[in-house]
Amino acid sequence: SKNSVFTKSTARNVRPKSALTFTLEEFVELVNWLVDNTYISNGGQCRRQCQGMPMGTNYAPPICDLYLYVHESSHIDQLLLEDKIEEAKAYHLTFRLIDDVLSIDNPLYEDLVKSYPSYLTAEETSLPDGANFTGMSIRSGPNNQIELGVYDKRKDFPFKVVRYPNLASEIPTNIPYGVFIGQLYRFYRI
Repeated sequence: SKNSVFTKSTARNVRPKSALTFTLEEFVELVNWLVDNTYISNGGQCRRQCQGMPMGTNYAPPICDLYLYVHESSHIDQLLLEDKIEEAKAYHLTFRLIDDVLSIDNPLYEDLVKSYPSYLTAEETSLPDGANFTGMSIRSGPNNQIELGVYDKRKDFPFKVVRYPNLASEIPTNIPYGVFIGQLYRFYRI
């Protein structure tokens, strides 16, 4: 059909009938609908989210990643268009996970930060001897080695943080399981 993502030349790559395909316009319309129709129940009141999106929703992390990736990718693409290959290579040890960025041994990182829109701010969270990134402690070790460990962000807050949501609470059941799976994945990555 006219709105299909596939063309006749790619017909051999047919997806199962249960798979959905969207045009770019349809995808943008669906994302806009999600962002414009997010409601939160708190203290017996239902409220509409008017600005941004709550990070507890299923769609927020991938949209955040995509949004920031567009700016970062455009920055790298511009360097390549200007034949600044060495400058582009400086980002080879730059990693993103939602709103956290780790850029190792990159003297040009500030240029990447400047590529973001002015309403986004990047907070420097490096430490004198390393950094904490997505639950990982990264430190300079002896003989130019890197020491990795587990970083517990809860210790940074002046209040008690509940690590695992209670299954009997009113939150959707996928959230506690997601937290648990996220912890397993974090330990695997470390």
